[in-house]
Amino acid sequence: MQRQVILNALITIWDSEQEAPISCHPERNNITLANRKRDWDQIEQCLMPEYSHADVIKNDFGQPSLLDGKFLSISHSDRFAATAISIEPVGIDIQVPRTTIFKVRHKFCHPNELQFLSNHDEDQRYHMIWCAKEAIFKIYGFGIDFSRDLFCYSFDAHTQRIEYHQQSPNHKKAILEVEFIKKHHYFVAIAKIKNT
Repeated sequence: MQRQVILNALITIWDSEQEAPISCHPERNNITLANRKRDWDQIEQCLMPEYSHADVIKNDFGQPSLLDGKFLSISHSDRFAATAISIEPVGIDIQVPRTTIFKVRHKFCHPNELQFLSNHDEDQRYHMIWCAKEAIFKIYGFGIDFSRDLFCYSFDAHTQRIEYHQQSPNHKKAILEVEFIKKHHYFVAIAKIKNT
């Protein structure tokens, strides 16, 4: 497990091959699928030692936060999980690269983005864009169309930080900062609204 501060948020990533210790939260008993139980346990470990699932509340859109008022974002993909905790709205997404991302690129890439991306499924920027937009969506919780409302003008695959433009009619237009952690087995995007 690794922890670091990015964009003023505490980022914790469960990237161990080992199974996480089993959570003793009673809601875990209501989960039937084994992989969902694994996700629950991994998130519990990411929240510890300061927090646990007992400290997590959700709003009407299913967005989690913490009882002490801090913002929380949660993500999991395959055997990996991640959390972001901040005093400001924050979004996180962890993704294991998949070939299906390239096949559905028109559903999540803005026309501006499709102009600077290559036409090859090996272009890791497709995964970075998907991951960034998932993280941004978690800040708002609703009313964002990935291919219409969110776009960046350009970036290369070695970039660690990019700016995204949000033009949703449901939200105040904003510039968002997205920072990436890129490992061999996964991508992580952390997003927050840029202070103007």
